[in-house]
Amino acid sequence: MRNLAICFLLLSSVSAYAQEQPYEPHDLAPSLYVQAHGFLEKGDFAGALPLFERWLEADPRDHSSWYNLARCYAVTGDKARAIDMFERSVDAGLRDYETPQRQKEFDSIRSDPRFLAALLRMEELLKEVIPEGFIRRFAPMRSMGSYIVMLPPDYDTSGSDYPLCVILHGSGSSALAHGKMSDWLGRAGVIYVAVRAPHPHLGAFLVTGKPGFSAWLLDPIEDEDSSPLRLSVSTQYVEWIFDVVREVEREFRTRKGKVFLYGHSQGGQFATLSALLHPEKVASYLSFAGSFAPEEMVTENRLGRMVEEGVLVWLMHGRDDPVVPMEASTALAERFEAAGVPVTIHLAAAEHLINDEILKIGRQWLDEIVKGE
Repeated sequence: MRNLAICFLLLSSVSAYAQEQPYEPHDLAPSLYVQAHGFLEKGDFAGALPLFERWLEADPRDHSSWYNLARCYAVTGDKARAIDMFERSVDAGLRDYETPQRQKEFDSIRSDPRFLAALLRMEELLKEVIPEGFIRRFAPMRSMGSYIVMLPPDYDTSGSDYPLCVILHGSGSSALAHGKMSDWLGRAGVIYVAVRAPHPHLGAFLVTGKPGFSAWLLDPIEDEDSSPLRLSVSTQYVEWIFDVVREVEREFRTRKGKVFLYGHSQGGQFATLSALLHPEKVASYLSFAGSFAPEEMVTENRLGRMVEEGVLVWLMHGRDDPVVPMEASTALAERFEAAGVPVTIHLAAAEHLINDEILKIGRQWLDEIVKGE
């Protein structure tokens, strides 16, 4: 009994202290690594350079940061330092000798003997850990994926059916992270499902320390932009999206008929592809900063089917987006307009991330189109 009394007194004093001294969270700044990558995403190599240098003092075995520091020096005109940093990236474990040969930042040093020697050294070191002369092939794989469902506040008591809004996240994000859009847009009157993209995104995990996912395979695809394999992978993801829709419709009280799609970046591209491949299943979609869809998939026949099915398209893009150029949305809008697809485009004061203006447009779409208010 005495111990219980002591515990009660301790809890009481802690509670009283908490009321008198409310906790104020500490302001934890992002790491140097995250800050440096933020500058890279904006194309600011000069801004990223000193941050990578400071980061590498703490972690000199981070080969990706030596590599990015080499890019920074090459772009800012210090060729000697760029080559030195590139050699250090190889010393630290970099073994991807193909990407540096394509990366435009290395144009100024691509023919330098030391750069070529480092590429050759990577190729030789890689042979020590992988089999020689292997042939890479791809085949369909059966797997399980995850999604999360966000129900309206009155779901358990209303007995009503609700429109279904599918949230598609960007490359490197996750269903959990982008699922928060349901709270920002408003939970009332809508069932949301956030679908996780099928493949892990290792780069996102390395930068943020959190799981990230992508529509694209980890394995490199030759001539990726025009590869039939890319088209196959894209189609598989679209079919997975509608597999999830069927699962949600089976379990929850969704309104009969077509669904609504909200996509950001990569998710915007796949909202477009979902409407192109299955216009009979999509009432409307909203794409924010949607990346370029493969031209081979935007056919006149599919555009005609979107017109027949009355798919309503809303596109929004930040004028200062450093990741996906605004032209990705403006060019798509022009293509839709020429084909007769109903399209509304909003160009906002934003970059690649969601801000108040983007949310305002999103809520307008939700109220006018999804809820029909």
